[in-house]
Amino acid sequence: MKLSALQKFILKECLGEKGPSTSPLDSLRSLGTSLGAGKVFVKKFLRFYQSQPKVPSKLEQVKIVSKSVDRLIHKGLLVGFGEQTQYKWFIKEALLTRTGRKLGKKLLGEQAKLPFMNQRSKKAKKQENK
Repeated sequence: MKLSALQKFILKECLGEKGPSTSPLDSLRSLGTSLGAGKVFVKKFLRFYQSQPKVPSKLEQVKIVSKSVDRLIHKGLLVGFGEQTQYKWFIKEALLTRTGRKLGKKLLGEQAKLPFMNQRSKKAKKQENK
């Protein structure tokens, strides 16, 4: 399944969140688990644009994030919580599904792609040019 950088960021953020604990025993039980599956406010996903060199306007950021969350919901990776009007859903919180958790764990295991060229590929290009 092909995901954009924003969608990958959303899955990783949801995977890192722990659910709200209602009692002290719940917090003790959750110490053994490294990955939580709590609800995340959608506004938290706007932090994606802090690391981007070219930042769109605030209104565009909200539109882009809400479309990405909608697409992840349609793919079955997230569940959205919010308010429904006659025409549209206003999603305020998101929660990972089981398949979303699996994909998020897989994304955490992937190594980031580096912009460096391989030494072998440089040598191969030099030999081809000769």
